[in-house]
Amino acid sequence: VISQQPNVYERLNREGVEFLTVTAGKFKRTLTPFKKPTDEDFKKSEEDLEAIWTLFKDFVQQQRPHLDVPSIATGETWFGMDALERNLVDELKTADDVLLEKRDQGKEIYTVKYTEPDASPLATLLPAGSDALRQAAAKVLFGDKAANALLEMSTQGQNPASRTFMIDNKADETFFM
Repeated sequence: VISQQPNVYERLNREGVEFLTVTAGKFKRTLTPFKKPTDEDFKKSEEDLEAIWTLFKDFVQQQRPHLDVPSIATGETWFGMDALERNLVDELKTADDVLLEKRDQGKEIYTVKYTEPDASPLATLLPAGSDALRQAAAKVLFGDKAANALLEMSTQGQNPASRTFMIDNKADETFFM
């Protein structure tokens, strides 16, 4: 677990810029780029990081009880076969293999094709935030179930791409589950 940020307090001070922050709670803002850090700020930040680190290690141990967590909780990164050999993953598969397995299990896999928005004058007349219009278009394109999922994500301020399983920025299509 790492936390780092630039601290520009001294520079702002030399330039005569005072950065003011109003908070409620003693530890609302500890280390920030805009104030001179104190020993107490560093101590609290270290305590917070240690708590996050402990929660992470405990979670990994619960999910993989036979894993020697101290031997892998070093900050190192293991890929592919190294991760498999250390029991950090159960198996290695391509995204295509996973999608095909899900399809064989009866799961629905949707294909969404992105098309640049029309820049015509008519397009500017349509209400951009019209849920009814988006819902109708999505139902025609994807069917009721996918349309409802897409609408729910968009009304909650979520980008449907945040739910993607596989994205290829060079491809015409994106698959999501």
